[in-house]
Amino acid sequence: MKIQINGNKVEMPDEVRTIEELLVYYKLDDKPVIVEWNKEIVDKDNHTKTVLTEEDQVEIVHFVGGG
Repeated sequence: MKIQINGNKVEMPDEVRTIEELLVYYKLDDKPVIVEWNKEIVDKDNHTKTVLTEEDQVEIVHFVGGG
């Protein structure tokens, strides 16, 4: 399936079907992130329920510490 992540078209493996699986795939599942899916913010409680489909647009913002 092809989706757009942070402005880049990406071919995702078949096992990535939900936002939660997408975050696991990118190793962001244990980090504080905000996910926008088709221009709507997805609450963390809904990451397992939100199913990705062809041509979805996903924006992932994660926080990086520093000083």
